[in-house]
Amino acid sequence: MLLGYMGTKTKGLFMENKAIILSRVSSNHQTLEQQTETVLKEVKKDGYTDDNIIIIEDKESAIKLSEEERNGLNKMKEYINNDPSINVVYLYELSRLSRRQTMLFNIRDYLIERKIQLICLQPYMKLLDEDGKMSTTAAIIFALYSTLSETEMTVKKERMLRGRRYNRALGKHSGGRPPFGYTTDKDKFYILHPQNAEIIKRIFSEYVNDRKSMWVITKELKEEGLFPKTSPHSLFHCIDYWLSREIYIGNEMYPQIISKTMFEKAQKERNAHKRCPKKSHKNIFLLKGLVFDENSGLPMFGERGVESYSETKGYGCCIKRLYLDPIVWDFAKMMYQKYIMNKSLYRLNSKRS
Repeated sequence: MLLGYMGTKTKGLFMENKAIILSRVSSNHQTLEQQTETVLKEVKKDGYTDDNIIIIEDKESAIKLSEEERNGLNKMKEYINNDPSINVVYLYELSRLSRRQTMLFNIRDYLIERKIQLICLQPYMKLLDEDGKMSTTAAIIFALYSTLSETEMTVKKERMLRGRRYNRALGKHSGGRPPFGYTTDKDKFYILHPQNAEIIKRIFSEYVNDRKSMWVITKELKEEGLFPKTSPHSLFHCIDYWLSREIYIGNEMYPQIISKTMFEKAQKERNAHKRCPKKSHKNIFLLKGLVFDENSGLPMFGERGVESYSETKGYGCCIKRLYLDPIVWDFAKMMYQKYIMNKSLYRLNSKRS
């Protein structure tokens, strides 16, 4: 029986050869079992036992992710780098490695350098010959299959985009998550979501008619448990975004949730709030979170009672704000004048001083 790269197990050696099965699907609704079982039968025909077979299964895109981001490829390389007894990698088809030509050739060179055989079942091919080298025939076949893999994915993406454009032209859902307040029927047309549409109506009504701020609305929604998995900060920005969405007044694709008058009033309110200057500034500590305790290395916070910067845990260095802030402020002004301010204006100020 052949040693090493031909994918067989040789008895009587101190180290038994091992095989890796690499299975991959690109989406969660696809299953890996059938792919892995088909390859597993072939691996066992070549003499490998369950103890000498490493199965790597992953659900991830081979076109969106780079080689460094692919968990399956990273696991395969980790096994190969740490276990010299691995001598072959089995695939159901070449596209299970990747659908990008550049990535496929990188992986090919990685395996050739370590004399690791690559066996693909559909269509059948072996990367290395009996001498552990890639023949001209294998190089041509690999290049051809890698081109076909990338071309197939390109065609699929174009077909998918055409389908989305067609659905969008018909006013149908064209992929992704429907906007908040809407859902889709069995024909992929947008309809009102019973609960979320009412929340949108409520947000606009309370913001425009009741003159509640977005933070007050956020707090009330959180207290009622309507968005348990969303943080208050994220919900606040969601509300701000929803208040800006003109689709809620309805168009050929989306049913109406609020009136156009309500939407326009909301925009006036939002613009007025954005133009208003802040009435108060609660943070009086210029260097909050920017200075650190020398001993603990922890950031220092502003302590209002003593007007000082104190170590986070409350025991350690303590610096009066009135001593530290002016020094940093004067230094910042000097740096601004020197590197950011208009040079002519900087020279004029220097002469005056």
